[in-house]
Amino acid sequence: MPILRHSRQRAAILAELAARTDHPTAEMIHASLKPQWPGLSLGTVYRNLSQLCEAGLAQKLPGAGADHFDGNVSEHLHLSCKYCDSVFDLALPVPASMLQQLMQQADENFPGEITGCQLNFNGVCPTCL
Repeated sequence: MPILRHSRQRAAILAELAARTDHPTAEMIHASLKPQWPGLSLGTVYRNLSQLCEAGLAQKLPGAGADHFDGNVSEHLHLSCKYCDSVFDLALPVPASMLQQLMQQADENFPGEITGCQLNFNGVCPTCL
């Protein structure tokens, strides 16, 4: 994992991400921080989110439209709504042994190197239902 130098903007982006449970897009984070950081560009938000993900401090979740981000890097499941593109934590207890078995089988059947796994469900959120 790369070591990140301290940046006040990156710290603000990480704090914003950690305070949210709605799995925001880069645009949502930018809009939320813009009042406190008038000079903050959307490109800076994207670049810092990418660095935070590479450092293991955040995770990128592909949505139906834009990528979403999660400040909770523990292993957990997500559901992506096919109508509104929102991403939700899915409270489904999956035994660690099941995920490890899946990772092992993937590793045995792939000639490259498996470095991680994200399990994402697709469906319709309660609001859109």
